[in-house]
Amino acid sequence: MRYGAEILRRSRDSATIRSRNPGLAGFLNILVPGLGCAYLGKWLYAIGYLIWVPLVFAAATGLSGLAAHTVGLFFPGPVVNMVVRAVFLFLFRAIVLWDMFFTPYRLAEEYTQTQSEANQ
Repeated sequence: MRYGAEILRRSRDSATIRSRNPGLAGFLNILVPGLGCAYLGKWLYAIGYLIWVPLVFAAATGLSGLAAHTVGLFFPGPVVNMVVRAVFLFLFRAIVLWDMFFTPYRLAEEYTQTQSEANQ
């Protein structure tokens, strides 16, 4: 009887392992900052992303205006200002989105590996 309960526990654990999809965690985190980490049960990461990402985007918007103004001192014209602002925001947001996707992806892979090692 005890052996049957052990098999049931292992099958339940392996179902939990399959439910922690790294790609889904990354996608959820991009969809709503922190949702992918909450999906993994990493609540501190989730709260951190929920607070950090809007602050970083606001800071990037302010810094892009400063960078555009600085470049505009040397190269006057509204087109240069818009191009500098767009490039700065694109690069900054690309870096943040990269981090938003791959942090939960990495956490999900570590979770899956840890759980599979614990089941063996």
